[in-house]
Amino acid sequence: MSGSLFEKVCKDLAEKSFSGILSFQLNNEPLIDKNLLKHIETAQTLLPECRKKITTNGIKLTLDFAKNLVDQGISILLVDNYSDSREQKLRLMNIEDELRREYPDLLVKIQYDRSINENLNTRGGRKKVVESHPHPKQATMGNIETSLEDANDKINYPCYRPFSSLTVTSDGSIGLCCYDVYFELNIGNAYGGNVIDTWHNAVADKIRNELLNGNRSFSAVCGSCNAEYLNDFDLKKMGLSKLERERL
Repeated sequence: MSGSLFEKVCKDLAEKSFSGILSFQLNNEPLIDKNLLKHIETAQTLLPECRKKITTNGIKLTLDFAKNLVDQGISILLVDNYSDSREQKLRLMNIEDELRREYPDLLVKIQYDRSINENLNTRGGRKKVVESHPHPKQATMGNIETSLEDANDKINYPCYRPFSSLTVTSDGSIGLCCYDVYFELNIGNAYGGNVIDTWHNAVADKIRNELLNGNRSFSAVCGSCNAEYLNDFDLKKMGLSKLERERL
């Protein structure tokens, strides 16, 4: 995302007195973004009351880089380690231990062996099954084809996600959920006005109404998605979802 667009989004949020969590990733690896530190600096200036969060796979994470992120304003650091390398695991454990010691107020958690311990979300049915994978149901992101293994058993369940997060892509597109990886349920663009106003527009409200009533079949994306369906707003701790809390 360009610096000008990111600044525009931050100013929009500041105008609405937003004080929630600002995350620096959306189906991407944030640590390879050459503008990351500048974006964090911008957010810290315009949204000092927000908690800044990064979720990374940890490949590019070093102790010095992690300290730099925290010093710039990151207060939540989550690492999903998909590697089965013992060396990588020990390296990340050392980073985690040092960060906990040096930054007692930092919420840091590195989840090890993630690919072994969980079945990944279907991402709106847009994930591609890799038959050679030792755990075939844990598919990698691929083309827009829906696998038969991704049949949705939550088709009649409500979904809280479009009520709890706002997503913006590098071209300014605004979506209701990060699981809509191709932004097929695009509700507007950040260049078209304040992002909060767009998030509350008629298109977004119609989608939320469908999901609130447990109707996921109105959309091919939602109809193929097995996202969490429980409303855990009241269960959130320090701005983390139930799934994220379970990793602590």
